[in-house]
Amino acid sequence: MAVTSPVAPVLGVLVCHDGETWLPETLAALGRLTRRPRWVIAVDTGSTDGTGSLLAASNQVDVVLRMPRDTGFAEAVHTAVDDADRRWGANAGEWLWVLHDDAAPAPDCLGVLLSVADASPSAAVLGPLCLDWEDPRLVVEAGVSIDASGSRQTGIGADELDLGQFATNSEVLAVGSAGSLVRRREWDALGGYDTALGLLREDVDYGWRVNRAGGLVLCAPTARLRHARALQVRARELDTAGVDPRYRATDRAHGLRTFLANCSTPAFVLGLLRLPVLAGLRALGLLLVRRARAAGAELAGLTRVLGSGPGIADLADARRRRRTGATALPRELRGLLTSRTTRLRNAVRVGL
Repeated sequence: MAVTSPVAPVLGVLVCHDGETWLPETLAALGRLTRRPRWVIAVDTGSTDGTGSLLAASNQVDVVLRMPRDTGFAEAVHTAVDDADRRWGANAGEWLWVLHDDAAPAPDCLGVLLSVADASPSAAVLGPLCLDWEDPRLVVEAGVSIDASGSRQTGIGADELDLGQFATNSEVLAVGSAGSLVRRREWDALGGYDTALGLLREDVDYGWRVNRAGGLVLCAPTARLRHARALQVRARELDTAGVDPRYRATDRAHGLRTFLANCSTPAFVLGLLRLPVLAGLRALGLLLVRRARAAGAELAGLTRVLGSGPGIADLADARRRRRTGATALPRELRGLLTSRTTRLRNAVRVGL
């Protein structure tokens, strides 16, 4: 890789899956960085389009790893980190920068994130302001949270313009994985992303665990990144091993698991009682408006997490593991979760 800008002690991990539509712009954006990672490892999870050729021809990538098509996102990131440690050891970097093949960072994105990290020594995870791929005037994410029903929340309106309202760094429960800068010390101590989630909600779960361990998760809005959100807008398929191919079913299952694995004991007990009732009511509402597939996905997500067999056993094991290293009490993080009032407002705004 030609040296065109200052090198940071950062390992970039670019996860790719049938991304030829967006990858050329992502790679071009990496080439325009004013401060670039020390190394970039790309992981191609069985792409059947031109992704592999684009990666092989790019001078922005140091190593390309090829994995089976059903490899989960979390597993792909872990594989890249392990490979970097074998190749470069301590020289792999003090930070991990997670990149998606459908996300293009602004030229100063990494530099801004590192500057904010320098000014905030407690910061363990930092994320940029995410803008729409096609129309970068639209804000799509400024940190993420979760509510007590396991739904991912951004607090961003459907057509929210970037009018300078996101001007200061903010403490959040989590940031999306696209463009997130993660300190290796905390990554290693907490075990990184939970591979049991495979794909979807691994970022919320990790941010929650970092907060519980006493670390700081920051959204740094002066760092910018365009994100196509290809999976969320159904521009590509969900075909990870062990995951329901229906996006909504997986989204609900992983959201429920994330909440129940990380919440306080009283909230967990209450959740076991109320979540099946709420899921049933939500499914009934969806059936009444003739959205049978969405209703089925709602119930499938619940069954996967709370059904008899591996779901309950996995959940119990996840709660045990999350108690290790936790220093913050659940009530201390309550302000980072989405409140009942906000949940109601969002439900009215976007519907079921």
